[in-house]
Amino acid sequence: MPRRQFFALAVPKQLILLVGLHKTATTSIQQTCAANQKALFKAGYPYPTLSGRVDGGLSNHTSILNWFRRDPSRAGLMGQFKWADVDMRHREVVLDQFASVFDRLPNLVLAAEGVSLFSVDELASMKGWFEARGWQIRLVCHIRRLGSWINSMIAQRVTSGIALPIGMAVDEYCQYQGIVRRRIETIRHVFPQAEFYSHEQAVQHPLGPVGFFLHNMGIVIDGPVRFVRANEGSSDLATRLVSVVNEKFGRYDAAGVPNPDFHDSQLFVDALKKIEGRKFGLRPSEASPILPLLRADNEWMKETFGDQFHDGNIVFHEREVDWTADALTRTGNILATLPPRVRDWLLANRDSLGMPAA
Repeated sequence: MPRRQFFALAVPKQLILLVGLHKTATTSIQQTCAANQKALFKAGYPYPTLSGRVDGGLSNHTSILNWFRRDPSRAGLMGQFKWADVDMRHREVVLDQFASVFDRLPNLVLAAEGVSLFSVDELASMKGWFEARGWQIRLVCHIRRLGSWINSMIAQRVTSGIALPIGMAVDEYCQYQGIVRRRIETIRHVFPQAEFYSHEQAVQHPLGPVGFFLHNMGIVIDGPVRFVRANEGSSDLATRLVSVVNEKFGRYDAAGVPNPDFHDSQLFVDALKKIEGRKFGLRPSEASPILPLLRADNEWMKETFGDQFHDGNIVFHEREVDWTADALTRTGNILATLPPRVRDWLLANRDSLGMPAA
């Protein structure tokens, strides 16, 4: 009687991939996971970082997964900004280095909000690479209601390294012809089983969005968790001060061409960003170019995901800049430290900022 042969079936390894969206506590999730690497590894869900240190750049896996883009050096909603020169001949070498780490793990958690801007082809390339190595991707996306989300996103475009003025940041969304629907439809095209969750629901979790994410993914950490809060957002005053600086000294012009007058000093930008006050909000005149896009996406969100993702009637309010006594003092102290041409530019535009006379 012939001996029976048994073949063990390969069990796919699970990759949990959080792709944002931006401004949905992704940085807090990344930095909390990085701060609790040992506990996550023990729980069976390793969260690799690019070195032993923990900070936003090293816990954010966008820099890894960007190698699946046609040009990893491009930034912006449409890839219109050239960030750096990248030699694509290194792509396979870099991916092989990552694979040498990933392939040893039983499961894997990655968080890269930049993936939400991938094209269909780029997402498919990434998916195919992981699946060829035995990984099954569980793609997760958190979505924030659009009114607060767009304010937070515009503030980030102004105060981040891309350094856009408010008007250019709004115009970028007009050119992109989408707010979030375009991103979601691209993701669903490549990942039909992608999971979408409400950021507002995540905020209600007893342990906040980070606890919501870990709970939803079935990740149980034995022992205390060190939670990290990050990216609280810039005030309206801080954002408007930086926006005025960016009008002359920002990194790019409206066409994405590097600005020859770019003033590369994150130091004083960081100081301006610390000026406190109410959160940034677009004014009606500033929001009007993208209001139709916002409202169309808002209704689509309701039809697609339900009321929890719907923002009611999206409106923007006319408000004066919040020049408190503390804000005036802080701004004066910062002005004294700025390079002369930056200080002179801000003072020349004090009327647009509603800055009281000295």
